[in-house]
Amino acid sequence: MRLIGILRSPYVRRTAVSLNVMGIPFELDAVPVFDKPERVTPHNPLTRVPALVLDDGEALIDSSVILDYLDEIAGPEKRLVSERGAERRHVLKLTTVALGAVDKAVWSAYEYRFRPAEIVHKPWVRHNDAQVVAGFTYLDAIAAKLGENEWMAGTQRMSQADITTAVGFTFAQIVRPNLGLAEKAPNVARFAARCEALGPFKAAAIPS
Repeated sequence: MRLIGILRSPYVRRTAVSLNVMGIPFELDAVPVFDKPERVTPHNPLTRVPALVLDDGEALIDSSVILDYLDEIAGPEKRLVSERGAERRHVLKLTTVALGAVDKAVWSAYEYRFRPAEIVHKPWVRHNDAQVVAGFTYLDAIAAKLGENEWMAGTQRMSQADITTAVGFTFAQIVRPNLGLAEKAPNVARFAARCEALGPFKAAAIPS
Protein backbone atom coordinates (compact mmCIF):
# COMPACT_ATOMS: atom_id res chain seq x y z
CA MET A 1 0.00 0.00 0.00
CA ARG A 2 1.10 3.54 -0.72
CA LEU A 3 -0.26 6.45 1.32
CA ILE A 4 -0.05 9.73 -0.57
CA GLY A 5 0.21 13.00 1.36
CA ILE A 6 2.31 14.72 3.98
CA LEU A 7 2.04 14.16 7.72
CA ARG A 8 1.38 17.85 8.35
CA SER A 9 -2.11 17.07 7.08
CA PRO A 10 -4.19 15.74 9.99
CA TYR A 11 -6.18 13.65 7.53
CA VAL A 12 -3.06 11.97 6.19
CA ARG A 13 -1.61 11.62 9.66
CA ARG A 14 -4.66 9.99 11.26
CA THR A 15 -4.59 7.49 8.41
CA ALA A 16 -0.87 6.79 8.91
CA VAL A 17 -1.26 6.40 12.68
CA SER A 18 -4.20 4.06 12.14
CA LEU A 19 -2.16 1.92 9.76
CA ASN A 20 0.59 1.77 12.37
CA VAL A 21 -1.81 0.82 15.16
CA MET A 22 -3.31 -1.94 13.02
CA GLY A 23 0.13 -3.19 12.04
CA ILE A 24 -0.57 -2.83 8.32
CA PRO A 25 2.63 -2.09 6.35
CA PHE A 26 2.58 0.86 3.96
CA GLU A 27 4.83 3.25 2.11
CA LEU A 28 4.41 6.97 2.73
CA ASP A 29 4.63 8.98 -0.48
CA ALA A 30 5.04 12.43 1.06
CA VAL A 31 3.65 14.54 -1.77
CA PRO A 32 2.93 18.20 -0.91
CA VAL A 33 -0.37 18.60 -2.71
CA PHE A 34 -0.15 22.35 -3.23
CA ASP A 35 3.33 22.11 -4.72
CA LYS A 36 2.86 18.96 -6.79
CA PRO A 37 -0.85 18.57 -7.58
CA GLU A 38 -0.05 16.62 -10.73
CA ARG A 39 1.10 13.70 -8.56
CA VAL A 40 -2.21 13.56 -6.70
CA THR A 41 -4.81 14.21 -9.41
CA PRO A 42 -4.31 10.82 -11.14
CA HIS A 43 -5.46 9.17 -7.90
CA ASN A 44 -8.09 11.71 -6.82
CA PRO A 45 -9.85 13.99 -9.32
CA LEU A 46 -10.37 16.51 -6.50
CA THR A 47 -6.59 16.70 -5.97
CA ARG A 48 -6.93 16.09 -2.25
CA VAL A 49 -5.00 13.94 0.19
CA PRO A 50 -4.85 11.37 1.56
CA ALA A 51 -5.13 8.81 -1.17
CA LEU A 52 -4.31 5.19 -0.49
CA VAL A 53 -3.11 3.22 -3.49
CA LEU A 54 -3.67 -0.49 -2.96
CA ASP A 55 -1.33 -3.18 -4.20
CA ASP A 56 -3.59 -3.85 -7.21
CA GLY A 57 -3.54 -0.17 -8.19
CA GLU A 58 -6.97 0.79 -6.88
CA ALA A 59 -6.94 4.21 -5.21
CA LEU A 60 -9.09 5.00 -2.18
CA ILE A 61 -9.73 8.66 -1.37
CA ASP A 62 -10.80 10.59 1.75
CA SER A 63 -9.49 9.55 5.14
CA SER A 64 -12.88 8.34 6.40
CA VAL A 65 -13.34 6.07 3.39
CA ILE A 66 -9.78 4.78 3.72
CA LEU A 67 -10.21 4.07 7.43
CA ASP A 68 -13.46 2.22 6.79
CA TYR A 69 -11.61 -0.02 4.32
CA LEU A 70 -8.78 -0.59 6.78
CA ASP A 71 -11.26 -1.67 9.45
CA GLU A 72 -12.73 -4.10 6.93
CA ILE A 73 -9.41 -5.81 6.20
CA ALA A 74 -8.00 -5.60 9.72
CA GLY A 75 -10.54 -7.95 11.24
CA PRO A 76 -12.37 -7.77 14.58
CA GLU A 77 -9.25 -7.88 16.76
CA LYS A 78 -7.57 -4.88 15.12
CA ARG A 79 -10.34 -2.71 13.71
CA LEU A 80 -10.58 0.76 15.23
CA VAL A 81 -14.36 1.16 14.98
CA SER A 82 -16.61 -1.64 16.18
CA GLU A 83 -18.64 -3.33 13.47
CA ARG A 84 -22.01 -2.59 15.06
CA GLY A 85 -23.84 -1.54 18.20
CA ALA A 86 -23.69 1.24 20.77
CA GLU A 87 -19.91 1.19 21.00
CA ARG A 88 -19.64 1.80 17.25
CA ARG A 89 -22.03 4.74 17.46
CA HIS A 90 -20.15 6.26 20.39
CA VAL A 91 -16.74 5.93 18.72
CA LEU A 92 -18.11 7.47 15.52
CA LYS A 93 -19.70 10.35 17.42
CA LEU A 94 -16.48 11.30 19.18
CA THR A 95 -14.49 10.84 15.99
CA THR A 96 -16.91 13.13 14.16
CA VAL A 97 -16.60 15.84 16.82
CA ALA A 98 -12.80 15.70 16.68
CA LEU A 99 -12.76 15.65 12.89
CA GLY A 100 -15.19 18.56 12.75
CA ALA A 101 -12.92 20.60 15.01
CA VAL A 102 -10.02 19.77 12.70
CA ASP A 103 -12.00 20.89 9.65
CA LYS A 104 -12.73 24.23 11.28
CA ALA A 105 -9.08 24.72 12.27
CA VAL A 106 -8.11 24.08 8.65
CA TRP A 107 -10.63 26.61 7.37
CA SER A 108 -9.43 29.30 9.76
CA ALA A 109 -5.79 28.64 8.91
CA TYR A 110 -6.51 28.70 5.17
CA GLU A 111 -8.26 32.05 5.47
CA TYR A 112 -4.93 33.56 6.50
CA ARG A 113 -2.80 31.42 4.21
CA PHE A 114 -4.61 32.07 0.96
CA ARG A 115 -6.18 35.51 1.33
CA PRO A 116 -4.32 38.81 1.35
CA ALA A 117 -4.36 40.24 4.86
CA GLU A 118 -6.62 43.13 3.86
CA ILE A 119 -9.47 40.83 2.80
CA VAL A 120 -9.32 38.17 5.51
CA HIS A 121 -12.91 37.73 6.67
CA LYS A 122 -12.47 37.89 10.43
CA PRO A 123 -16.10 37.08 11.35
CA TRP A 124 -15.71 33.82 9.41
CA VAL A 125 -12.45 33.08 11.22
CA ARG A 126 -14.07 33.76 14.60
CA HIS A 127 -16.99 31.50 13.67
CA ASN A 128 -14.66 28.63 12.77
CA ASP A 129 -12.40 29.18 15.77
CA ALA A 130 -15.41 29.07 18.09
CA GLN A 131 -16.30 25.65 16.68
CA VAL A 132 -12.73 24.43 17.17
CA VAL A 133 -12.90 25.42 20.83
CA ALA A 134 -16.40 23.99 21.23
CA GLY A 135 -15.37 20.64 19.79
CA PHE A 136 -12.33 20.21 21.98
CA THR A 137 -14.15 21.54 25.05
CA TYR A 138 -16.78 18.84 24.53
CA LEU A 139 -14.07 16.19 24.24
CA ASP A 140 -12.29 17.66 27.26
CA ALA A 141 -15.23 16.87 29.52
CA ILE A 142 -14.92 13.24 28.46
CA ALA A 143 -11.13 13.17 28.79
CA ALA A 144 -11.46 14.57 32.32
CA LYS A 145 -13.04 11.30 33.45
CA LEU A 146 -10.38 9.00 31.99
CA GLY A 147 -8.04 6.91 34.08
CA GLU A 148 -4.38 6.60 33.19
CA ASN A 149 -4.89 3.77 30.71
CA GLU A 150 -8.45 4.43 29.60
CA TRP A 151 -9.68 5.47 26.16
CA MET A 152 -12.03 8.22 25.02
CA ALA A 153 -14.99 6.02 24.05
CA GLY A 154 -14.59 3.59 26.93
CA THR A 155 -13.24 0.88 24.63
CA GLN A 156 -10.89 -1.85 25.80
CA ARG A 157 -8.18 -0.65 23.43
CA MET A 158 -7.41 2.37 21.28
CA SER A 159 -10.16 3.34 18.86
CA GLN A 160 -10.46 5.80 16.01
CA ALA A 161 -11.91 8.31 18.47
CA ASP A 162 -8.57 8.34 20.31
CA ILE A 163 -6.46 8.67 17.18
CA THR A 164 -8.51 11.45 15.62
CA THR A 165 -8.78 13.34 18.92
CA ALA A 166 -5.02 13.23 19.54
CA VAL A 167 -3.96 13.93 15.96
CA GLY A 168 -6.56 16.66 15.62
CA PHE A 169 -5.63 18.39 18.86
CA THR A 170 -1.93 18.38 18.01
CA PHE A 171 -2.70 19.86 14.59
CA ALA A 172 -5.08 22.51 15.91
CA GLN A 173 -2.53 23.69 18.46
CA ILE A 174 0.01 24.18 15.67
CA VAL A 175 -2.20 26.04 13.18
CA ARG A 176 -4.33 28.02 15.67
CA PRO A 177 -1.94 28.75 18.57
CA ASN A 178 -3.87 31.90 19.43
CA LEU A 179 -6.82 29.84 20.69
CA GLY A 180 -5.04 28.66 23.84
CA LEU A 181 -6.39 25.14 23.45
CA ALA A 182 -4.07 23.65 26.07
CA GLU A 183 -5.66 25.93 28.66
CA LYS A 184 -9.22 25.53 27.41
CA ALA A 185 -9.01 21.76 27.01
CA PRO A 186 -6.28 20.66 29.45
CA ASN A 187 -7.55 17.10 29.74
CA VAL A 188 -7.49 16.61 25.98
CA ALA A 189 -4.01 18.16 25.98
CA ARG A 190 -2.82 15.53 28.47
CA PHE A 191 -4.56 12.76 26.56
CA ALA A 192 -3.01 13.88 23.27
CA ALA A 193 0.45 14.01 24.89
CA ARG A 194 -0.06 10.46 26.17
CA CYS A 195 -0.97 9.27 22.67
CA GLU A 196 1.85 11.18 21.00
CA ALA A 197 4.32 9.29 23.21
CA LEU A 198 3.18 5.95 21.75
CA GLY A 199 5.08 4.16 19.00
CA PRO A 200 2.39 4.36 16.27
CA PHE A 201 2.22 8.14 16.70
CA LYS A 202 5.99 8.61 16.88
CA ALA A 203 6.37 6.59 13.69
CA ALA A 204 4.09 9.12 11.97
CA ALA A 205 5.39 12.25 13.67
CA ILE A 206 4.87 15.65 12.07
CA PRO A 207 8.19 16.68 10.48
CA SER A 208 9.86 19.60 12.21
